[in-house]
Amino acid sequence: RRDYKFGRQLGRGSFGVVHQVERKADGGAFVCKEIVLRGLKSKAREEASQEVELLRRISWGSDYIVKYVESFLERESLHIIMEFCEHGDLSGFLKAHAGEPLREAVVWRFALQVGMGLHWLHNNRILHRDIKSLNVFLTAAEDARLGDLGVARVLRLGSSFASTLVGTPYYLSPEMCEGKPYNEKSDVWAYGCVLYEMCTFQHPFDARDQMALLVKIVSGKYRPVPDGYT
Repeated sequence: RRDYKFGRQLGRGSFGVVHQVERKADGGAFVCKEIVLRGLKSKAREEASQEVELLRRISWGSDYIVKYVESFLERESLHIIMEFCEHGDLSGFLKAHAGEPLREAVVWRFALQVGMGLHWLHNNRILHRDIKSLNVFLTAAEDARLGDLGVARVLRLGSSFASTLVGTPYYLSPEMCEGKPYNEKSDVWAYGCVLYEMCTFQHPFDARDQMALLVKIVSGKYRPVPDGYT
């Protein structure tokens, strides 16, 4: 921690706080995700360690995954230093552009970049399991990076399906809604929901409560994207 100057808080998760930090040695800008381990059950500690190991192993293999820099333990907290994506997340980008349809070239650019990041994960037998616009990050050059692998699961050899229900309800696949085993196709479904969101500024499936939302997702019925997109 002494190698970094901590700046503004960027976000807070179930057991993690994210800050923008500056590396004192060279002034480089990064993000620090601090995960408090004190009082956490063994499963939560395992999830934290899993995120670090995943980042270390795969982030440098693709230009479209948020880069892992280093990690360290201090004061019963795990600190993960990651690439800083200056333009925030895709959800914020869409809110800032609400009311003006995104140019198709922009949609294609982000779609291809996120798709290549996802392809890299799947080639390494990793499910992301929480793909959403909040987990797509944009660099200063407005290149898209797929991030937040906190709930990612490495598929063990011989086991191509996972069964634990995780993810954000708007992006859940039909098989996840029905409690069935799922594989990388559920990530592709969520990816499709993000593409729809870029074209319409809305989720493909929405409802007043979660049960009604799950029913809509399983039905597979949604409004088509605007005619302006090919």
